[in-house]
Amino acid sequence: MTFDEVLASGWVQLDSIAGRFDVPIEGRSREQRAVLALVLHASHVYHAVLRDCAAGDIATALLSLRALSEAGVLVHWIELSPVDHVEMWEAEADRHRLAAEKAFDAMDRKRGWDRFRAPVSDARSAERAERVRQVREAARLRGERLDRAACLPTVEHMAGTTIEAMRQIYEIVYRITSPWAHASEQVLSAYVPEVRSDGTHIVPAWAWSVRDVMALTVPLFAILLGSGSRLCGLGLDGECRAIQDSVADYQPEALGAVPTAMGSPEADLGSAT
Repeated sequence: MTFDEVLASGWVQLDSIAGRFDVPIEGRSREQRAVLALVLHASHVYHAVLRDCAAGDIATALLSLRALSEAGVLVHWIELSPVDHVEMWEAEADRHRLAAEKAFDAMDRKRGWDRFRAPVSDARSAERAERVRQVREAARLRGERLDRAACLPTVEHMAGTTIEAMRQIYEIVYRITSPWAHASEQVLSAYVPEVRSDGTHIVPAWAWSVRDVMALTVPLFAILLGSGSRLCGLGLDGECRAIQDSVADYQPEALGAVPTAMGSPEADLGSAT
């Protein structure tokens, strides 16, 4: 198989595996329910990458790829200590809700929308704040490296505590796609001047190809699904690892087996949609 065929096959197989996470949640732990929801979210992001690649929209594909890499790091980090890490993840969400409550209440009052909903009670806010404090203190006592006032470590530290492949995903995928997520000056490298009859315009000139994005997305999603499978006891991690290795360890029989261009995204990816 050519590398393009390996990638296309991986896309299809992973889509099928992700569908097998659609299982009843009765009898499952809180941590397993959280992971099933995270995998569903990651599947939506995965399909967004696929759609963007099929449309040749590299910029938005990179944005989605970064979101997928963060989800992959998170799920793998949760696998290390499911109960503690899901609790920290939930507490971090509460911390952000607390930070936003006053601003939302003020905006609603200004616009007259406060009459349509009851404001968050002071008692509930105090309860959330105390829970965040307790979770953060317990995490600190366990030796978790928390990020400033957060209840979670940085994504970099999460990735650094897991397998080598996940550390590579952070260094290669998360860091490289960061400029597109934060509108860094580096995004200018993706645009070049083009002279037209009415003057010079700025146009995209991506160094990334559809193949580049796919070659990172397939093993990343395979690792994420493998972690999710182990956490939920679904027995799919062997299939995920085989797909991951088929891309990571691909060796062409000859240079001609790997063309220099991906070709038509629609033709290469059509069977995976």
